[in-house]
Amino acid sequence: MIDLHTHILPEIDDGASSLEEALTMMALAAEDGITDMVATPHCDFRFDFDPERCGEQLKRVRRLCSHVPRLHLGCEMHLSVENIERVVAKPQRYTLNSGDCLLVELPDMFSAAALEAGLKACHRVGLRTVIAHPERNPNLQRNPAIAVRMMELGCYFQLTAQSLSGTFGAAAKKSAARMLKQRLVYFVASDCHDIDQRKPELRRAYNAIADEFGESTAQLLFVLNPRAALQSRELVRPAECRSTMRRILNSANIFSKERMWSAIS
Repeated sequence: MIDLHTHILPEIDDGASSLEEALTMMALAAEDGITDMVATPHCDFRFDFDPERCGEQLKRVRRLCSHVPRLHLGCEMHLSVENIERVVAKPQRYTLNSGDCLLVELPDMFSAAALEAGLKACHRVGLRTVIAHPERNPNLQRNPAIAVRMMELGCYFQLTAQSLSGTFGAAAKKSAARMLKQRLVYFVASDCHDIDQRKPELRRAYNAIADEFGESTAQLLFVLNPRAALQSRELVRPAECRSTMRRILNSANIFSKERMWSAIS
């Protein structure tokens, strides 16, 4: 599994408080089956995101933990006028693995016009906006139609794994379930911050989604789409999952029709 949203870099934001905690978080992630983690420090009014400093911390952690999970760099960009100006000027300083996907945190309150203008500004410079934990946003909880409109604008939703178990409250859990049923979700990530309350764990959420929506959907949300985001490749919506996988398997010509359908159902 690939964890696209983590706060694992030590002494950068409100995530890992020390190098020791960061290394323990990586060990927990490896035990959970996570092969790759993207360090996504906050870029907001409270924490100033410095790519160079974060890059040095990333190298420091890598030197002491050369095994899996592999580490990549990105940021969690709070959607504000100042941050949009930064991103438009130098997009790859803020994207996931210096590619074309930008992890965006929405403000708790926003106007539809301001939201659309900010997202379109990012899209105009060739970025794909990955919306972090939309199920936890009060506006989207109250107005589900906003989520559909954001998808129409070209956004991709990333749920928090712990939202599925109710850690972030009943409203977030209900919103997460609704988005999954509407096939609006492209990624599930841990948004881990520590080794106690917000650990780097994905397996429990993976199993829950596999049980309800099938193994192919779980693979898409936890492995295939996150990998595609890191490599700036095409992302697949779960509603298209069966037809896309059927096309891939047909082109590979390695399964009989019966075995092919059993593999993706």
